[in-house]
Amino acid sequence: EALALYGDALALARSGNQMEAAKRLEAAVVKDPQFAMAEALLAETYDALGYGDKAKLAAEKAAEMARHASPYEMAYLRAVRARIAQDLDSAVKAYAEICDLIPNSADAFFDLGSVQEQRGDLDLALLSFRKAVSLDPRFTDAHYAVGRVLVKLGGGAEGIGEFKTALDLNRTAGNDEGAARVLNGLGRAH
Repeated sequence: EALALYGDALALARSGNQMEAAKRLEAAVVKDPQFAMAEALLAETYDALGYGDKAKLAAEKAAEMARHASPYEMAYLRAVRARIAQDLDSAVKAYAEICDLIPNSADAFFDLGSVQEQRGDLDLALLSFRKAVSLDPRFTDAHYAVGRVLVKLGGGAEGIGEFKTALDLNRTAGNDEGAARVLNGLGRAH
């Protein structure tokens, strides 16, 4: 049951519905207190929601559980911990390792792009986000991120087109939280 909750949360977080993702992840780690990947995703979700202290605690807990993790899980746990600690160089390195380990993962490239953008490497972030979109054209947050970075780089018209794609995908999925975030982005882009 913890794995099913984790899967649901992963889909919810990916579509921008962080509040519901956090609820599922909290339930998953109650059901399986040694589920390091769920704890790590909970840390990222808390961070996205602005719950910095909770994010740090969850990331530390996930790192403590990592003794028997696979190479992917170890890289992911290092990446989450580094990003939440604002060690962006280490986070980029760990997320790039994940992209090498699973090169067909839209999530891996999205995560790499997020940290690159946070670091101010907008051209690299745009490449990573576009790779995520090419791997999964229905990845709402990736479309939104491409739009956001394009606007920052001065490509407003193309960026607004990506925002509109993200908005349409959110509305189709019934994701009001994601749609509101995109509308906010559109408002700031104008």
